[in-house]
Amino acid sequence: MHQQFKEYLKDSKNILILCSQPLDFDSLGSGLILYKYLRKIGKKVSVIFPRKMSREEKEFNAFLPGFSDILDQDIREIFKGEIKYDGIIFLDGGSPTQFFDSDQIGKEPDFSRIKTSVHIDHHLSQVKLGNLIIHDPTLSSTVEVLLTSVIPLDKIDAQMATLAYAGIVGDTGNFKWGFTAKTLVLAGKLLDIGASVQEIFEKTFFSKSPDYFKTLSYVAQKLEFYPKLGTVIFSLPNSLIKKDNLKERDIDLMGDIFTVEIARSIKGYPRGIRLTEESPSRIKLSFRGSNLYNKINMPEVLTKAGGSGGGHFNACGFSFQGELGLVKRKIIQELRKAI
Repeated sequence: MHQQFKEYLKDSKNILILCSQPLDFDSLGSGLILYKYLRKIGKKVSVIFPRKMSREEKEFNAFLPGFSDILDQDIREIFKGEIKYDGIIFLDGGSPTQFFDSDQIGKEPDFSRIKTSVHIDHHLSQVKLGNLIIHDPTLSSTVEVLLTSVIPLDKIDAQMATLAYAGIVGDTGNFKWGFTAKTLVLAGKLLDIGASVQEIFEKTFFSKSPDYFKTLSYVAQKLEFYPKLGTVIFSLPNSLIKKDNLKERDIDLMGDIFTVEIARSIKGYPRGIRLTEESPSRIKLSFRGSNLYNKINMPEVLTKAGGSGGGHFNACGFSFQGELGLVKRKIIQELRKAI
């Protein structure tokens, strides 16, 4: 695939790399690795994360090599006028809404205005966005797809190895899920190349703030347990967000805590669902499941419940239109059918 990828882009002089939402190490790491590689082979490249990052997000990710080269903006701004790019690469996302700021009002960008397009991804559910598709859902991360099918390992330097290791650690929870023997072999090669891993571990697993544990207590008190469904649900209605004066950073932290500490960690509850009512008619959902004990294809269940989104068997994100209680009842109904 290395040569096929290069051949496909041979006539592209100015390439746009689009990282996907949500913001994570695989999204940023794969974007920066590909950015550095394409520049090495003589391409003019821009790498964009498709919404404005918060100050906290920038501070958290600033240690990643080359992070300052990432532009953060709603990609629709680029598509309003004349487009300077003659190639576009979609990275680490299976849905068009992951590549623009879909939380803001406006039409979806017309990506077809850039004729040469490549879509590189590892998620199970996928809408094909490119003319050339490089997709392998058996791999741990988009980083692993890049280093298996696009970028030769002999082109990887220590900084790129650090980015790759961060992406793999982020998408596998430090090798707790979603990895194979090939992933471990690749991780070993990245260490040999010179990946710097201590700050990755420090940022990801240690140095939790006092607010982290206060928020953990807040989330734990609002969990709903459904023992017959083996599912725990954390709901955050808009009324509660207003009542407790919760800011965006508070809600993001709750999401991280639910995903890392709760969603697949409670004995007898191999499934965890987080529902956030972003507005009276818009519900954002995140799901995590146990690789060992969850036997239900949740993207399929959530699609049947009326959601739109995608992801993996045990990790996915969806959005719903409607009242929170009604959305929750539909999901529970479809879960009962699946069980």
